Amino acid sequence: LQKQLLANAAGLVKPGGKLIYAVCTLTKSETTDVVEAFENQFKDFEPLAVANPLNPELPASPRVWIWPQDSDGNGMFVAAWRKIGGTSSTSPKP
Repeated sequence: LQKQLLANAAGLVKPGGKLIYAVCTLTKSETTDVVEAFENQFKDFEPLAVANPLNPELPASPRVWIWPQDSDGNGMFVAAWRKIGGTSSTSPKP
């Protein structure tokens, strides 16, 4: 189901747009397995590094793990991509 939801969302992203996949689970089947399947299928997306909101001193990464012991809550996994082509909305206008 997660793979299908992500594939459906990918079809709505314009060139230069961002796609964020975030789940409140740490299972391989809903985290890295989904990300690897997406990246194998959608070659028009490139990984996009994002900061860990609970640990901003860590280097930004396209995959962020938030562990329960670090967040005082549930675990969470985040992956991010940018669709290749076009410009992002944060790019300066000529």
